[in-house]
Amino acid sequence: MFELSSEGKEFVQKELGRYEDKYSAIIPCLYRVQKENDGWVSEEGVAHLSQLMDIPEADINEVFKFYTMFNQKPVGKLHVQVCTNVSCAMNGGRELAKHI
Repeated sequence: MFELSSEGKEFVQKELGRYEDKYSAIIPCLYRVQKENDGWVSEEGVAHLSQLMDIPEADINEVFKFYTMFNQKPVGKLHVQVCTNVSCAMNGGRELAKHI
């Protein structure tokens, strides 16, 4: 079972106080969970964050599953991503991805 450290819990409380709407704190808090969970966010991490932030898990999952910067499974020490959208493709992003 995942649980943030006491420093992590303090971080979440601080982030909740920074914003007028607590939903705005989801992204920085997900980053904190990912940092403390060896580079990925587990279902238990989302549940724990939901409890700490008093936000439904479904709402946290909407953010978590939308953004690619949050890893949904364990990753290696180094995690490389290559941008291949239109502007990156025009600058060789797709060729670089194929090369890798």
